[in-house]
Amino acid sequence: MLFQEENSDLNKLLYKLRTISTWKKAGMRTCYSKKEGALRDQLVKSEREKLELQLKHEQDLVNLRQDNEAKKTAALSTEREIKALKKYICFYLSLSDFDTVVGCMRTYRYLLDATKNFAKRVKYYS
Repeated sequence: MLFQEENSDLNKLLYKLRTISTWKKAGMRTCYSKKEGALRDQLVKSEREKLELQLKHEQDLVNLRQDNEAKKTAALSTEREIKALKKYICFYLSLSDFDTVVGCMRTYRYLLDATKNFAKRVKYYS
C-alpha cells in the first residue's frame, strides 16, 4: 500500500509538472508569436519604405534628365543666337557708313540684353 500511495503521489506531481510545463510552453509560444508578428509588421513597413524611396529616386532621376535636356536646349539656342549676332555685327562693321554701324551696335546691344534676360529666365526656372 505504501508503494501505491507513493506512486500515486509521484504521478500527481508528475502530472502537475507536465501541466506547468505545458502552460510555460504555451506562454512562450504566445510571447514569441507576438514578437514574430511585430517583426513581420516591421519588415513589411521597411519594404514599403524601401519601395517608396526607390520610386522617389527614379522620379528624381527622370526630373533631372528632363531639366538637363531643357537647359541643354536653351544653351544651344542661345549659342545659335550669339553666332547669328556675331555674323550680323561682322556684316555691318564691314560697312563704311558710321551711322549704320552705330545703329547696328544699338541693335546688337538690344539683342544681347534679350539673350542675357533669356539666360536669366532659364536659370530662374531651373
